[in-house]
Amino acid sequence: VTLAYIHMPTSELVEDRYGWEAHEAYTGMCANYLQGLSATLGRERGGALLMHAFADDYVMIIPHRDGDEQLEGLIADGVDRHLAAMDKDLASVSKIYVGLETVRAFSRVHNERLIYRGILEASSRAMDIGQRELMAQARLLDDVLTKRCFLMVYQPIVTASEARIFGYEALVRCQAPELKSPLMLFDIAERSGRIRPLNRTLRAISVEPFPELPAPEYMFINLHVDDFADPQMLDPPKAMLDYADRIVLE
Repeated sequence: VTLAYIHMPTSELVEDRYGWEAHEAYTGMCANYLQGLSATLGRERGGALLMHAFADDYVMIIPHRDGDEQLEGLIADGVDRHLAAMDKDLASVSKIYVGLETVRAFSRVHNERLIYRGILEASSRAMDIGQRELMAQARLLDDVLTKRCFLMVYQPIVTASEARIFGYEALVRCQAPELKSPLMLFDIAERSGRIRPLNRTLRAISVEPFPELPAPEYMFINLHVDDFADPQMLDPPKAMLDYADRIVLE
């Protein structure tokens, strides 16, 4: 048989940032596609089994055929297309990694043990793919940080009573297409240990328009939980100190 381990590491990210309802929708859409694919393969091959593995991951077991190595791309790309058709926002932060393993009968080992070993091997391959991709994304982030390839957009905050602009909230947009989603940008920075240099860079860029910002308008800058452990927050650069009375950290 061929074992496919489908690893969905971003399901936690979806839940943390969008909420549990979005998480259920995300996992439900992934499961819907996988169930359909399993049914199709089952009809073609005389049987297939899809089952939950660890957390939101899945294992698919199907009779082996030559060329099954193509299933890795078929499953990952198929889930991506299915998500994009249903919800582009969820698709933009989704990552699916598939590891494959072929299990052959061996009379000295019980079939259940063979399947268990195969699942472990397929799982390890899926995790390795994810780790290699994270390393590539981290190198891209290093380049983006060096070149400061960020565009800050400023959301006006308006007083309801007087309908006047009270301040602006600084929001980041990465100019690298692979990191265009802020959720993906911060997730990669967190998982690769680059969250602090990213936050410091963004704070520095956020305050650059201050000389053109009419007093007494405020600048609202979002903090990450790691910022509370960053020594720079107690000794900020001059560009922030010069306008400290008009900066709101939230």
